[in-house]
Amino acid sequence: MTATGIEVSEMRGQTLPEVEDAAMRFAAGQDDEARALLEQAVAAHPGQRRPWLMLLDLLGLANRWGDYDASLARYTAAFGADPPRERERARREADLPEALRVGGDACVALHGTLDAKSRALVARLHAAAARHALVRLEVSRLASVEAAGAGLLHEAFSAVLDAGSGVMLTGHDNLLRLLRACLDGQPGERHCWDLLLLVHRLAGDQASFERDALQATLATDRPAPEWEPLLVPQPPPASAGSERRAQPRYSGREAFALTCRMTGAHDPQLDALARFAQDREYINLDLSRLDRLDFACAVQLANQMLALASAGRTVRLLRPNALVAALLDLLHLDAITIIVTPPT
Repeated sequence: MTATGIEVSEMRGQTLPEVEDAAMRFAAGQDDEARALLEQAVAAHPGQRRPWLMLLDLLGLANRWGDYDASLARYTAAFGADPPRERERARREADLPEALRVGGDACVALHGTLDAKSRALVARLHAAAARHALVRLEVSRLASVEAAGAGLLHEAFSAVLDAGSGVMLTGHDNLLRLLRACLDGQPGERHCWDLLLLVHRLAGDQASFERDALQATLATDRPAPEWEPLLVPQPPPASAGSERRAQPRYSGREAFALTCRMTGAHDPQLDALARFAQDREYINLDLSRLDRLDFACAVQLANQMLALASAGRTVRLLRPNALVAALLDLLHLDAITIIVTPPT
């Protein structure tokens, strides 16, 4: 590493060559090849957690939930405990009131494909809202979205909100990912854009809303919608016990989130990051919603981090998935930043 940038030749070696190769293959969009390498690593080195965690994240991002559950069972048998993300998910679920947990009267969980045949499932959201002031829609394991299904869900959300009930959406990153996949094939599909923008409002994500509202306007030739926050009630905790956290909390004002997929040395999120970091001594980057970044983008990100570190700034990279974390390790980022990951 030099003061001017990071060279490919400076990438350090890892204990397992399969991990290095899998990280690079995943960054290049070669998911099948990355999965094969990780399965080889798991078979050859069953006691090493990293390839297991990378494989689980890869399967989850691909919505291959049958394969995920099978690998999860093998992981639990190998290590005697669930992986960190599953433990966090279980804790979050346990902290909800019983009615809002999966299987509860106020929770509707969507699986498979959201399409025109999903009318009965979406109707359950209306029924739950008639009985509860706050309802939950769990979409973490939704596998695909079609335009007709997006229209049904947007209509249901709007009706529930207009009636004065609150909506708690969990797994919204997965829903956004699936909506973007649908829009890749049908860029002018209005139902998908409407639902995507409403999901941003439910998440309170004004920056993403404004970015995608502009794209929606260009794609659909409709006036750009304006941001309007939603006042959604928050569920009370199931118990009054003390909060359990293994890492410090970073508020939205303190952390800058990188999201979805980042590609190329000129990805617009890199420019937004540079503006965010310009006058800050401490730069906290939330990577928990970053699915993937390709190698060119990773190198540019690393160079930005190097420039900040050289200027005496403190940079924290918060909660990258295991695949992104492996790529960052290849670029020596742990030498110039603090990478915060869930404890294993």
